[in-house]
Amino acid sequence: MRGKGAAVLVTGCAVAAIVILAASSGSVDPLDERPPRPPLPTRTPLDRGTPPPRETAAALPEWFNLVITVGLVMIAVLFGLLLVWALYAGLRRRRDTAKVAEVERVRAERLAAAVETGLTRVESGTPDDAVIACWVALEQAAAAVELDRRPAETPAEFTTRVFSTVDVSHDDLDTLAALYREARYSTHPSSEASRVAAREALQRLQQALRAVSAGRFAGWSRA
Repeated sequence: MRGKGAAVLVTGCAVAAIVILAASSGSVDPLDERPPRPPLPTRTPLDRGTPPPRETAAALPEWFNLVITVGLVMIAVLFGLLLVWALYAGLRRRRDTAKVAEVERVRAERLAAAVETGLTRVESGTPDDAVIACWVALEQAAAAVELDRRPAETPAEFTTRVFSTVDVSHDDLDTLAALYREARYSTHPSSEASRVAAREALQRLQQALRAVSAGRFAGWSRA
């Protein structure tokens, strides 16, 4: 009986050892009968694909570049020509202005000399002779000026127009012309009042011509 008991004890110990080994190895799990969990799906990176190649601008044709170059050259040449023309026009305008100023200065000096002659003549003789003599001096000065007389223009009208070109008072010229016509064509003699009026008109013309001559000369010198 002791022998059987020992055998049963050894058998029981062996079974217990087998169960413990199986439990420790995990191959046998009699207590957990649940099915094993399926493996989790693994995430794979999204395949975004390779980016499409960028479209590059098409190269311009050679004839287009040539047209652009020729156009730019023509614009530069035109701008240069305009600049040269502007400089030339400015120089020519300045030269013409100086020439005109010199002509008017000389004209004013000649007319001023005629007025001085008239002032000398107005003091002698009768009032008629004095008025006529001073106006004749003005006509002679006007005839010496480089200005063409119009076909239908009388000497008196021409003299008035010549003096008007140098910016003097028209009233003084009209006064002298009226005194001249009265002394020349009137049936009654002129009075001393006509001599005085002629003298005063000549003096005003003389002052105006001196101012014009001085101004023209200054402008011509600056030009």
